[in-house]
Amino acid sequence: MANRRSATPRVYSYIRFSTTEQALGDSERRQLQAVRQFAKRQSMPFDESLRMTDRGLSGYHGAHRKKGVLGQFLKDVTAGLVPKGSILVVENLDRLSREGALKALRSILFELWDNEIVLQTLSPEESYAQGCDNDPKFLGLLLYLQRAQNESATKSERITRAWEQKRKLAFESKTPLTGRAPAWLTLDKAKNQYIVDPQAATVIQLIFDLSLQGIGKERLAKKLNAEALWFPPKNAKRKSEGWRASYIAKILTNRAVIGEYQPHARQESRNAGAVVVKRLPIGDPIPGYFDAIVNPDTFAAVQLMRHKGKGGMTGKASNLFAGFVKCAYCGGSMHFQDKGKCRAFQKSSFS
Repeated sequence: MANRRSATPRVYSYIRFSTTEQALGDSERRQLQAVRQFAKRQSMPFDESLRMTDRGLSGYHGAHRKKGVLGQFLKDVTAGLVPKGSILVVENLDRLSREGALKALRSILFELWDNEIVLQTLSPEESYAQGCDNDPKFLGLLLYLQRAQNESATKSERITRAWEQKRKLAFESKTPLTGRAPAWLTLDKAKNQYIVDPQAATVIQLIFDLSLQGIGKERLAKKLNAEALWFPPKNAKRKSEGWRASYIAKILTNRAVIGEYQPHARQESRNAGAVVVKRLPIGDPIPGYFDAIVNPDTFAAVQLMRHKGKGGMTGKASNLFAGFVKCAYCGGSMHFQDKGKCRAFQKSSFS
């Protein structure tokens, strides 16, 4: 986008898909073609350099507004980088927001109108400009935005109930909940069960055995990179193949190696007034969900060894109460000052 405001109003397009499935097919091309036709009818340039598309960002939780391209566009609008009189085109209002009428007004629409940007929907074809609150269509705008939020809330509740039923089946019959699985497993959709990669299992068993022998993660990573027959595959988080100490540490604490699965769910929390959506554990772990590739006793022994190797006091202990005794007035920890072996009384002080 230009570094300063141009005098020529433009047409901008915004497309949002909350799920990957919605992005499939010809939908995006169709919407862009409709925006081009709209710009042509208005005799306005369509800014092809800013074909805004948010894929996989929720309009219900406002992720598209907080970290998507829509959020960046609103910042540019506020900064005066978008020409006054420009038009932001969306297919319909629920693509713009599903957070409810009040949130959409405060966070999106007022920002557009205060900077003389027009909102245009294509289905139905309707224009919402500054001052439209005096028009009967403004009531329709509010009702549509609120209905979009209600529909999303109903859908979310329905999905939650469906996942609860799937988790129940997973507990009772070990039915796979999802195709997502640790790197050493793949889901056989025909048999509806997870299949263990035998080479991966051999390498992971070796990791546990060598860890019990006292070989550290850095040495393990070097050894595996030089000799292993299996490597963790690349994914969104792992940009390259190969063993790293951090990944080895995750495997050594991952209870999936003994067949256990911990279901997770997206949950909302508030941080400094902002809504934060995180993937958090939900319900009890499911034992026997995966085929175990590490003996539970071996896993427990590694955890015990790792626990003993963490923290604690090193060297000679002069005071058994160090770190436990606190000053009643300032809350400082007690520190022992050794004045020599010949003194019958040792002075202690607080800091």
